[in-house]
This record gives sequence, C-alpha cells and structure tokens, in this order.
Amino acid sequence: MATAGTQIFTEEELMANESFHVDIWQAEGAALRAKERDLAKSITTAKAGKLSIQWEYGDWMLHAERAYAAKKIKKREWKDAAKRATGYAFGTLENMANVARSFEPSRRVVRNLPFSIFQELVKFKDQKIQEELLDLAEKGERQTLRPGRRPGKGFGWTKIPMSLRELQYAIQTRQESGKLPGPYEPKFDKHKGQQVLKIWLRDEVYQQLETWARAKYTMPKPASMLAWMASEYVKEHKPDLDAMVAAAEAAKAKAAEETRNRIAEIETRTPEEWKRRSEDYLRRREEFENYLREKDKEQRLTDATNTTDPTALHNNTLPN
Repeated sequence: MATAGTQIFTEEELMANESFHVDIWQAEGAALRAKERDLAKSITTAKAGKLSIQWEYGDWMLHAERAYAAKKIKKREWKDAAKRATGYAFGTLENMANVARSFEPSRRVVRNLPFSIFQELVKFKDQKIQEELLDLAEKGERQTLRPGRRPGKGFGWTKIPMSLRELQYAIQTRQESGKLPGPYEPKFDKHKGQQVLKIWLRDEVYQQLETWARAKYTMPKPASMLAWMASEYVKEHKPDLDAMVAAAEAAKAKAAEETRNRIAEIETRTPEEWKRRSEDYLRRREEFENYLREKDKEQRLTDATNTTDPTALHNNTLPN
C-alpha cells in the first residue's frame, strides 16, 4: 500500500501504459475510495489520510490520462469508470490530477502540508515561487506554545503551519506589494501607460457589444470592442471634450472666486452692519409667519364653506 505523499504507480507504468485495463484501473479507484472511508473512521488517521489520499487519487487519474493520450481508453469510458469507482465528479478528480502533475513526488513527501495548500499554488508556474510559498506555509508566521512546555524557555514556542486562508492572505498582501506576480495578469497590465477599468453593464448592452465584437474580431471580446469604441470617440470628439473640460474648470474657478469674495465681505462687516442684518432677518421672519397664518385661516374658511355641515358656518367666520 502506498504511504503518505507517494505515487501508487511507477514511472514505467505511467509512461508506457502497456498493461492498462479499464476494469483493473476502476478496481484500484474503488480500493482508494474504501481506503478513504476507513481513514475517515479514525480521528488519529483522518488528518494523515487527507495528506495522502488526494495525491493517490491524482496519480490514479494521471495513469488513465496517459492511457487516454496513448488512445488506450476513450474519454466517455474514462469518465464513467472514474465516477463509478469513486463517486466523485470527474472535474473534482481532474483537479486532483492537475495538482499531482504540478508537484512530483519528491516535492510532496518532505512537506507536512495539506493537499489544499498545494492546490492553491498550482496557479504559480514558477517552481521557485512555489517552493518559497511552501516554505512559508510550512514554517508559518505565528507561534503557539507546545503542550507541557512553559514560555520563556526558548524551546517552549513553536511555529505552526499556515491554514489555507492564512496562505491566501499572505499571497494577496505580497501581490499587492509587488513581491509576487499576479497569477492571472491581463496583457494590458504589462504595458506602461495603460490602466484597468472595471465597469458594470446591463445584459442587453453586453450582448450588443459581444455581437459587434464578433463582427470585428475573430473572437468575441466585448472589452476590446468597448476600448476601441472609446478611443474612436475620443479621436472624433476631442475638441468638444476639451471644451467641456475647459468650461468645467472655468465654472469651478468662478465658484471658488465667488466663495472667496463672500468670505472677504463677511470678514469686513462692522458691528453695526451685523446688527442691521439681524434686525432685518427678524423682521422678514415675522412677516413670513404672519403670511403663513393668513393663508392657513383662508384655507380653513374655504374648507368650512365647502362642507355640508351647517353648524360649521357661524357668521361666515372662523375662530383665530
């Protein structure tokens, strides 16, 4: 039986595929599934099993992948046999195979890390970057006190491996600081003088852009179509756009000048001027309140005139 992190097939079997039989391969997959269930029953072996069983699934899939490349098996037959043997979706098994392909056995056995850590690093194609991040995940960036030890003894604290979320955060911070390249960099990010613009479009607008892009390019690229339309619009309407910017700048400068003049006028007012303005404000407020009272009185009189209750009308007047 294969040990944790080792291949269950030799390189000769993987390369030659001379003795590949679907039934035998399917039986090996069913045996891996049974082994996985047995490991999950025990708490002590469950963690260790997670370190190895997914690698074995990946190597098992690579065996069939090489047989498929050598035309020893059909794709439909491969998919059906994989699902019958393990119960997993074929895409899940393909992901395991992709990780196993990216990390040969010599790079797995020395790492006491879960499969998910390796899966996170598949997107980095540079092996040097992968090894640096594996070292980081294995050594960890936080410390914990070992059971039975006392702090302050030097050997009492030990660094623990990172969790997947901690590694993802460490990768993100290093990418933002430029210490790591982005895993999927758009082409235009590599050219100086260009910026990335993310916008939301309604479905019908996006579909229209896709239709136009399909007519202009060999592949439908709505983003490229939108960039081309924007550049063409700027070329045709540049004088109008420049005039619009100049008008906006002039309006902004005028508003700023008016604000400065207003502040200067307020600062130069005398106490007598402030008193006069305050009295004028109080007078105008009183006039406005009297106006509102008269309007309210007229409205109530009108409402009473239109009512069918004769008691509401008494000498055609209303109390104040």
